[in-house]
Amino acid sequence: MEFPRTELLVKEGAQSQNELDIARRNLDFAIAALRAAEERVEAARSNFNQMNASLQQAEAEATVVHETLQYKRVYAPIAGTVGDFPVKLGDYVNIGQPLTTITQNEFLDLRISVPANRSSQLRRDLPVKLLDPNTNNRLAIGQLSFIAPEVDEAAQTVLVKARFPNPNNQLRDGQFVQARIIWSQSPGVLIPTIAVSRLGGQNFVFVAEAADLPAESQTTVYQRPVQLGDVQGNSYRVIEGVEAGENIAVSNILKLSDGVAIQPEF
Repeated sequence: MEFPRTELLVKEGAQSQNELDIARRNLDFAIAALRAAEERVEAARSNFNQMNASLQQAEAEATVVHETLQYKRVYAPIAGTVGDFPVKLGDYVNIGQPLTTITQNEFLDLRISVPANRSSQLRRDLPVKLLDPNTNNRLAIGQLSFIAPEVDEAAQTVLVKARFPNPNNQLRDGQFVQARIIWSQSPGVLIPTIAVSRLGGQNFVFVAEAADLPAESQTTVYQRPVQLGDVQGNSYRVIEGVEAGENIAVSNILKLSDGVAIQPEF
């Protein structure tokens, strides 16, 4: 509004032509500054639009990469311990090619072939004892969890499966073991096979008895006939002759005789 006012005053003679020229120059400068500012705004707007387009493109590319990554990421279907990796970084793998193994050792299943003539005795939840084949020590106690409805015609066996808890990870997948199905249970006494001697077709053991008098510390062994049942591992089942809680000699059997004093080893 400054320039029109100055122009009017110049026409009326109130101001000189020089002042009008100065006002026109200021107006031209202001117009030029406005246009320059508008051009900068337009350039900034164009730059913003370009940057926004670049951002949208980057987001789209990131989405594609993320989706592609999903096809390259392997998710475990179960919890467990990861085994060895036969492939290494940079190897090409095919669809269906194993990358590693995942093992759950909380429970392990064992396949057992049972003779068909014992199929009538099979039932779920029968106890099964797992033994170390080298030491014959007990590893775990499990139960039958599956009984096949058919007989293997060639082998004349019935497939059963036993499940064993493994809280201490004592068992391993693929481990070699021996299994014994416990068909029935009854209370009784087991004695080591090495404690039994034979004389005249009769089985004997040496039962250790301490002296009756407290002042005496002597222990004596007495030969006693026993009636034995089946062998269970490294032990005989005693039918008659030894009661639970009695002590018997298990070493140097050939050197012992009835009524001889011994020095027990603890």
